[in-house]
Amino acid sequence: MKMKYLLPAAIFSILFFLKLNLFAQVQSSTYSKTKSNIELDWGRDAEIIDHPVYGVIVMSRDRWKNWVFRSMIIIMVYISLMFVILAIPKNSEINFIVSYILCGSTFVISFWESLSGWMLTRLNSYGYGWSFMLVSLPMYVASYFSTMRIKRYDISYAQIKEEFRKMSEVEAKNYTDPRLSPISGIPGDWEDEDFIKPKGV
Repeated sequence: MKMKYLLPAAIFSILFFLKLNLFAQVQSSTYSKTKSNIELDWGRDAEIIDHPVYGVIVMSRDRWKNWVFRSMIIIMVYISLMFVILAIPKNSEINFIVSYILCGSTFVISFWESLSGWMLTRLNSYGYGWSFMLVSLPMYVASYFSTMRIKRYDISYAQIKEEFRKMSEVEAKNYTDPRLSPISGIPGDWEDEDFIKPKGV
């Protein structure tokens, strides 16, 4: 009973596959006939470069807008990192390590801002380019001062830690067991408590 339905299903599958193959060939032949007539109007927003090696390159004239947007994002990320650095408590070695890493990241972000400004000048957007390059200068300065501030806290923390260590060492040296402290009197003063008694008692 199953074999009776298997043969029509196989025939239907073969016919369906042939139909799809024929349809794909018709589509490709139609595309090959009409593709020579396709025209693209880029307008004034595109710059077409006929490169001797890479061929025709189409580049947008509004690329500078993307770099302005990236520069603004870099500034916002920088400000966020500075707030995080200022908010981290400077009371443990782990916090100092994290603060130093974040300060190094701010220097890298400042360098990215400089590169974004330089890229804008390459795209003939000199106003935005020089503006962002000038903005990167106070970013470098702020990164430097934040690093010096963390270093000052680090030195103070190390000095306080060393003072506490010295105090604990002095206390350990001067510490005496109260059970070994001297007691005034001579043996026999406390006949009921002292196990050493004078002779003849």
